[in-house]
Amino acid sequence: MDGLDLLKKDWNKQDTQATLKAKDILPMLHKKSSSIVKTLFYISIGELLFWILVNTIPYFSSDSYREQLDKVYSDNIMIGLSVFSYAIILVFIFLLYKSYKSISVTDSARRLMKSIINTRKIIKYYVLYNLIIIAISLVIGFYYSSHYDPNVMKA
Repeated sequence: MDGLDLLKKDWNKQDTQATLKAKDILPMLHKKSSSIVKTLFYISIGELLFWILVNTIPYFSSDSYREQLDKVYSDNIMIGLSVFSYAIILVFIFLLYKSYKSISVTDSARRLMKSIINTRKIIKYYVLYNLIIIAISLVIGFYYSSHYDPNVMKA
């Protein structure tokens, strides 16, 4: 308990004139909120670029692997799923950019909270979308591997 008493005594000795006013704290909150949304926006752009890269790199590999990919990606389901996924990612990037631009230093605390809650909803839906698309992709991937992969068909 001696350590706790020392901390209390030291806390009481501290200068109380260093407190910040609400008008000083509000711009800091705005800047931090805007910075987080900006980071999330950059992450979503990075994810889009990552998936574009992942989908284009296999075409620079061996001819047999490229033929297998062409066989799978010539199916309308895979083409539709790919186009849909890219469209959804672009929509989320647009929504995050719009959310980032809506956060302003001159906003009231109420408007700032609404913008933060809106951004939180966008992120929540984006994560939910990613989880659903992963589950769908796994099911489709298992289907295609069991029907088109000669190694799986032999077993």
